[in-house]
Formats: sequence, structure tokens, C-alpha cells
Amino acid sequence: MTTPAATALIELALQAALADGSISNGERQILEGFILGLPEPRPSLAEIEANLQRRRGAIAELVQSFTSHAERKGTFEMCTAICAADGPVTPGEQWFLDELQQRLGLERTVVADTTSQVHAVTGSVPFSVNPPPVPLVPLTPAPAPNPAELEQTILHHALLAGGLELLPDTLAMVAILPVQMRLVYKIGKAHGFELDRGHIQEFLGVIGVGVATQMIEHYAARLLGGLAGHFLGGFGRALTGQATDSALGFATTYALGRVAQQYYAGGRRLGSIELRSLFTGLMAEAQGLQARYQPQIRRQGDALRGADLGALARGL
Repeated sequence: MTTPAATALIELALQAALADGSISNGERQILEGFILGLPEPRPSLAEIEANLQRRRGAIAELVQSFTSHAERKGTFEMCTAICAADGPVTPGEQWFLDELQQRLGLERTVVADTTSQVHAVTGSVPFSVNPPPVPLVPLTPAPAPNPAELEQTILHHALLAGGLELLPDTLAMVAILPVQMRLVYKIGKAHGFELDRGHIQEFLGVIGVGVATQMIEHYAARLLGGLAGHFLGGFGRALTGQATDSALGFATTYALGRVAQQYYAGGRRLGSIELRSLFTGLMAEAQGLQARYQPQIRRQGDALRGADLGALARGL
């Protein structure tokens, strides 16, 4: 992929993330990290939002950079995943995807197949769409969870996410998010909290691994190939300080689980700055563990080849 095409890919990904208008402050900070990876003269996030408001002209101009069917298909796949990963597609997101499909000139069968596969995975997470209307409190006094069992739960989900990242099918990236959301759900429930999709997405966004940012990171790293380090450097530094493609799925999921364990065990008293700091430290620890567990991650990836990703997410 050429540099102009890579730049267009990132800008369209950012437009997909902004299409529903509900980017958290934490996610906004991380998205700005992507902008730092774009070559000069780079747009600001505000300019990208303004381009999205102007709509047709911005998308039509960006897609001209793609010269192959694979680039066009991969771009649509990534943007569909970003829009669908945080729940049902909103009218703004649907407009964006419809316009993108038209401008990319993709066949209807390709679009239908991509959409159905993405929704089969992202729609399988068993949480309500809306955040809780009242502050979340424990429903009942919960027995103290077994630390060893929770550690095994975290490790199991981290290995699964790492294995998914090794699959050649880029749509496997979409399945990592349900794995992570389900992990947070299980940890919260073990501590007596009944979590829904809205609360979990807010939690992910606060610590800097929100829906939009993860989808962009995973897809862009896969689609950009050797250019990923240049274009994603700002995001990688903002998230972990030294993130690598091979460690992202395992390390992010493991660190996320450990943060959730401390957060819910402590009654949700940690603030956003404390959570982000804790996550950063645990990411460094998780990246160290990744080398030790690489054989298990590879075996997990081999076992997942050919798996039904939607069924996998539903069966977690």
C-alpha cells in the first residue's frame, strides 16, 4: 500500500470512528495519536470531523488513493467493523458506510458478505445496548472470588485474543473485542456487579482501549503492513509506550483483565487517571509474559483456524 493510500485508510477509519458522534474523551485522546502518525501536512481531528460533516466530497477524494480491489475491500471491512463494534449501527454510521460502499465501487455481494460476518461477531456479545440509567452498584453481596480462578480466566481470554490475532483472516480482529468485553463482564460479575455493554465500553474507553481505537489499531496494522510502524507510532506510544503487533491481542487483553480485577475488587473507586496509569504498567508486564506464552498462543491460533467466529464469541 502506498503512503497516500495508507493516509486515506487512516482518515477514513477516523471518520468511521466519529460517524456516530459519541467518542469519549479518552478515545479522543488516543485518536489524536493516530493523527500524529500521518505525514505533514496532517489534518486535525476537528478538520476530520468537519470533513465528515461535508460528507460526499471528503469520502470521494480519499477513495481515489486506492488502486486495487484488495485495498478497497479491506478499507470497507475495517470501517464496517469500527461502526458495528460498539452496538447497532446508528443512522450516521449507516450513511457513512453506504456512501463509502458507493464511492469504493464494491460489488453488493462483497458488501453483504463483509457486513454479515462483522455483525455475526459483534452482535453476539450478550449485553444490553444502552448504559445503565442509574449509578452501578452491587446487586447482592457477592462471595469473595477465587484469585487463582480469576487469573486463569484472564489468561484464557488473553491466549484466545492472541490466537485470534494470528489468524490470516482480517475479520478475526473483530472477534477480539467480544473476548475482551466478555472478560470484563465475567470479572465484574465475580465481584457482584452486573455489567452491560454500555458500562463495559465506557470502562474500555477510560483506560484507553476503546472500541474505535482498538478496531483502527488492529485493522490498520494488518492492512498497512510495513507502513504500520510509521502511521501507528503515535497511537502505540500513547497506549503502551512500546506496543508491538504480535503482542497487542494477548498483552492488551491480559492487562485489561488485571485492571478490571483491581477496579471491581476495590468497589470501582479508582479514577480515570489512576486506571490509565495502572493499565500502562500492567501492559509492560503483559508484554513480558507474552514471550513466555507464545507457544500456547500459536497453538491457540492453530486451533482457531476455520472456526465460526460468531459462535466462538457467543460460547465464551
